[in-house]
Order: sequence, then C-alpha cells, then structure tokens
Amino acid sequence: TLDNEASIAHVGLDYTTTVETLRMEAGGDDGTAQGKVKRIHGVTIRFVDTTGAKIGPNLDNLDPIPFRDSTMSMDRPIPFFDGDKEMAFPAGYENDAKVVVQSESGLPMQVTAIIRRSNTFDA
Repeated sequence: TLDNEASIAHVGLDYTTTVETLRMEAGGDDGTAQGKVKRIHGVTIRFVDTTGAKIGPNLDNLDPIPFRDSTMSMDRPIPFFDGDKEMAFPAGYENDAKVVVQSESGLPMQVTAIIRRSNTFDA
C-alpha cells in the first residue's frame, strides 16, 4: 500500500545494470595485443531508449555521461536518448584495457555498440 493517496503512481525497483567489455585485442605490430600495454583514449557508445549511464575503465572510476543539455527544461524528466555519445575516456595505460558502462537507480539503458579509440604499445 502507498503512504499517500495518488491518482498516478510509477512503481519500480532500483537495480544496477553493468556492461563490461572483454580485454581489448587491437593487435600489435608483431601479433597479438594480449599482455601489451594499451590505452583507450576515446569511446563512442550507441544507445537506444536511454536516460542515464556512467562510463569508465572499472567500477571504481565511472564518470557520468551527460544526457541533459542546457536547452532542456530542468523541471521535466530527461527524454529517452537514441544515438551516439562520443567522449574522452578517463583511463591510463594498462595491460587489461576494458570499458565499463553502468546505469543505476533503475534508469533505462540499452547499449547496442561500444566503439573505442585506442593505442597498443609494442615496446
């Protein structure tokens, strides 16, 4: 039962959705990139019907992805977003370069593509 009377009520459960890519395999000059130092410096994420998400190299380092801009009314919900979001990626140099995308509080998120821009170092 509800604490207060309501003519319209939106009810749901909080949940967290997490998408984590496999280790990056971009290839190196002499074969596989596995075990080599890599850096992801940019990411494009393709979303469908999404209103909130964060991105980062791991669960401890996630940055919010902006879905609201200055032209949108602040007293209205964020509309569903369909399309690509391009952004710089907050990661350093590592052997196991991954991309983590997360949505919290039950906000809808559909990821149809993660396109990364990266370097593999063959030293």
